[in-house]
Amino acid sequence: MTSVEVEYCDPCGFIDRATETQTQILESCGETVDGVELVPGEDGIFEVRVDDVVVFDVDEIEYDLTTIMEGVCGQLSDCDCDPRELVDEVPDSNDCSPGCC
Repeated sequence: MTSVEVEYCDPCGFIDRATETQTQILESCGETVDGVELVPGEDGIFEVRVDDVVVFDVDEIEYDLTTIMEGVCGQLSDCDCDPRELVDEVPDSNDCSPGCC
């Protein structure tokens, strides 16, 4: 089975993004992953890894749950879902405040 990690900036308040991402992955691909681990970090990080392969990095693209799910599903050989049909976008309420990171 596959391991998924969501590393998020705790001082920035990205926990909501992380839990939303975790929930979406488990609801959509739960049968094909061992679990989704939340890893607190710093310095504005929001990164999703599937078996140590980075499938999303907020430094490269703005936070987008559909893009994250496309990356995750693309790494899962047993996942045949269409990420665009899965995601209920959440408001982007967790922008990193100046000086938080």
